[in-house]
Amino acid sequence: MDNTKIVDIARNRYAIKKFDKLRRISDDDFNMLLEVARYSPTAFGLEPWHIIVVRSSEMIEAMKPYIPGGQRQIETCSHFVIFTVITSLTPNSEYFEHINKNVKGFDDDAHNAFVSRFKLFQDEKLGLTDDRSRIDWAGKQAYIALGNMLLAAAICGIDSCAIEGFIPNKIDSILAKHNFIDKNKEHVAVMVAFGYRDEEPIRNKTRRPLNEVIKYI
Repeated sequence: MDNTKIVDIARNRYAIKKFDKLRRISDDDFNMLLEVARYSPTAFGLEPWHIIVVRSSEMIEAMKPYIPGGQRQIETCSHFVIFTVITSLTPNSEYFEHINKNVKGFDDDAHNAFVSRFKLFQDEKLGLTDDRSRIDWAGKQAYIALGNMLLAAAICGIDSCAIEGFIPNKIDSILAKHNFIDKNKEHVAVMVAFGYRDEEPIRNKTRRPLNEVIKYI
């Protein structure tokens, strides 16, 4: 794929407000998007997020009043996805140990060394010493995966819309009520709808010129 084609794909990717309800993303294509997210880079390889794929129309209806910025999208999309982030990401947390020992395969010595290294990074280098700052940091990792999914979707002709217009504590409570998250350990970070556009956008995409956006040092 040449450079011009890649730029054209980015130029023609829009935040779709209404999808074609009759068109569905194939299982193969959607699983590809999930794999793209899974292989996205995260700081220290900690993958501090989960993806919830909402297939239940009842759940969508329950959440809809608390997603004022995405009601048309979640009603019409083929697939609705919620990113949650780990809120208790500390060097001594159960999740941190799980990643090190069960995912990375660290032995006790390697795990302990990594705990010391991450504690130094978290507390002294970045000052991630409270839940709010740790949630914000984990959210940045989730957005890397989100961005990769959006571009991968566009390459395959799949449309999308990232959604931030929601009331987090309400969505957390609904998910927790149905045992999809533990509110003490997870928090909703961002949502995204995937599908196929119902109609072509009525306005051309506008962006600042490159020479206004980029600085070279």
